[in-house]
Parts: sequence; structure tokens; C-alpha cells
Amino acid sequence: AMDGSLELAEDEESADYSSRSTDPVRMYLREMGALLGWNMAIGNRVLAQALLVAANLGRRELLGLIEPLCDSPSPAVREHARWAKEALK
Repeated sequence: AMDGSLELAEDEESADYSSRSTDPVRMYLREMGALLGWNMAIGNRVLAQALLVAANLGRRELLGLIEPLCDSPSPAVREHARWAKEALK
């Protein structure tokens, strides 16, 4: 969105879905969006980069969000998640 907010709405009727979602990926994007900047929130590419940032910052408290991404259908996200998980052990 032009105002700097991240829109991850499921459909037109639920524009505020991302702010109330408990989905681990959406929660992770909110957390990492605050670190990376909302203008970079572009799907798998930014998620993979967010995983690198989380590990490089030593954010062990994010392991619960990182671990499910180790089985992501995206090869980039999956490999970055596995690397981040090992780096944070």
C-alpha cells in the first residue's frame, strides 16, 4: 500500500486480515516487515531475506516461526529457513 502498510488480505472483505491473523507466515512477515521496511514485502524473496536477517541478528525467539518454513514449498524459503534454524541453534 502507498501509506507504508502491508496488505496481506485474504479477499476484499477482510482487508485487515494480516493484523489479526495467527498464521505463522503472516505473523513472520509483520515481524520482519518492521525490521526490513514494508516496501520490501514481496513474497518468497523477502521472506528468504527475512530469515537471513533473523539469524544474523540472533533472534532465537523467532525459531517457532522459522521451523515451519523449513518445509516451505518455495526452495529459497526452505533453504534459508534451514540455514537460519541451524545458525540460531
